[in-house]
Amino acid sequence: MSKGKGYLLPSGDAYTDDLACALVWFPNKPEYRQALRGSLHYLGTWAAWERDELKRGQDAARAWKEANALSEECIEMSTCLDDLINAINAMSFNLSVNCNCEYATVNPPTPPEPTGIPGIGPVPTTWGEEDTTGYTWDEYTQLVCGAADAYVDFLIAKNEELINYINLGLLGIGIVSALIALMSGFGLAVVISLGTAAEIFAGLILNPSGAIFGGVASQLALGKEQIRNAIACEGGLRSVMESILDPLAWSLFYQFVDWEAATAILRSGEYQGEYLETPVPLGACDCFADYYTFTWNFSTEPPADQWECVNNASWDATTESIRAQVVDFFSARCGIGRDALANHFGFPDGTPVEFLYGQVTFTTESDYVGPSNVRLSVRYVDSGEDGISHTMTSPLETVTLDFFPDEPLEFSSDGDVRVIFSNIVGGPAQHIQADDITITVRIIGAPP
Repeated sequence: MSKGKGYLLPSGDAYTDDLACALVWFPNKPEYRQALRGSLHYLGTWAAWERDELKRGQDAARAWKEANALSEECIEMSTCLDDLINAINAMSFNLSVNCNCEYATVNPPTPPEPTGIPGIGPVPTTWGEEDTTGYTWDEYTQLVCGAADAYVDFLIAKNEELINYINLGLLGIGIVSALIALMSGFGLAVVISLGTAAEIFAGLILNPSGAIFGGVASQLALGKEQIRNAIACEGGLRSVMESILDPLAWSLFYQFVDWEAATAILRSGEYQGEYLETPVPLGACDCFADYYTFTWNFSTEPPADQWECVNNASWDATTESIRAQVVDFFSARCGIGRDALANHFGFPDGTPVEFLYGQVTFTTESDYVGPSNVRLSVRYVDSGEDGISHTMTSPLETVTLDFFPDEPLEFSSDGDVRVIFSNIVGGPAQHIQADDITITVRIIGAPP
């Protein structure tokens, strides 16, 4: 400091909100501690700074006042040391576990992916370590919804850690891999490749400001309902996260979180033998309001406009099933069309409908010699066809086929669900039954 002039000001703007943290040693006497605080306070006054025509000493004082406010929160250094200790522990943990250099040149283990559609088919018998035998889908989904709610709070906390590591200048590949891995698994460590961690780290080094992520917490909180529903009900968590988060925060960091793995882990409560803590059930995820499911057990003949059959297939009163006689290379089949499905659930012809799930049980009779293919098939828009097949080989054989399409299949006007019986070699007449057919559809729009 020049005598009578005050401390020298930096060239250009004297004010900055870019703060740094340093550990300071002082003589261990109360008077010296007070002197240190007094000196810091003095720097927060304009009188401490050299005079100039622009009166930039006021800007310097404002910058020091903001820094001093943070210093007062950790003047005993307990808060700052906690941040440093947590950062060092996280770096040590994740360099040894999450950032696995074994995967520097090869792909890491394949993370889990969501399977099936919540609310469709059998209810899982466990969630994490919780026995869910006998649960309805609504009860099971309340567990997933509760976990999804807690997961959003977890993301908010990890985002705050990310900001702290950036502002403390402690961000490294270990920290990056830790946060990405933990966010991808809700605390269950999903290993990511060293290359991915390095790519993220390089982007953050070019944008070394925690302020980039300052709005993420409020964005996550405002988007909590969308996030919960994507996890527990609808899927598409990656698209939801991209839509609610700041574009720069997304491109630099959050696009690298494995949102598909997170969805799968939250729906099952486990990953590779590790389990999530059982959450408080939450009934905020109304997943199944527009799902329509019915099982035909054929104890009575179906209405004339349902299950239209051709080629030696028909409802059979004795076996209470759809019964087909297959011979040579012919295919017998029965199907229910889009409009018949809509009518069955009380909607008029032309109502847009999409297929979500189907199940059917096939049984061969005692005269069966095989082999034959049996199939649950769905015809949908653009002449598409998808389904699941099985080859029956012996008499009195029973198989239940479950068909979850990769995505919902919207029916065209002549689309339908079919059960098909195909004799794949020439041979004598033989009989196969189809029973307990379950179909779940979703109404996706108003009728014309």
